Amino acid sequence: MNAVPEESELTDAAREVDGVTDVFPAPAALADPPETVAAVLAHDLAALSKVYVDEETDAVEALAHVGVDRSRPAPETGRAAAEAIAARFGDGAGVHVTVRVTRIS
Repeated sequence: MNAVPEESELTDAAREVDGVTDVFPAPAALADPPETVAAVLAHDLAALSKVYVDEETDAVEALAHVGVDRSRPAPETGRAAAEAIAARFGDGAGVHVTVRVTRIS
C-alpha cells in the first residue's frame, strides 16, 4: 500500500464531490482528547470536521460523516465520496473507507 494521505487531503477529496455540502466530525475523531480540547480552546471546531483515519489495525480505515444536498440520491453521493477518498490511497489495497450521510439538506 502507498503512504497514507493526510486527513486534510482526504477531507478535501470528500468536499470536492458534487452534492457533498459539508464534512462533520466523526465520533472517533472526538475521542482524541488533546486534539478535541485544543480545537475547542482555539474556537476552531472546523478542525475536527475531517475524515478520520485509523492506522492501528492491519488495514487502514477511513471514516467520514458528510452532509449532502438533494441534487442526487444520498446513497450515490455517499458512494462517490467514498470512491474519491479511496482514490487518494493509490492502489487502495488494505484500505477500508466508510462514509456516513449525516445530514441531507
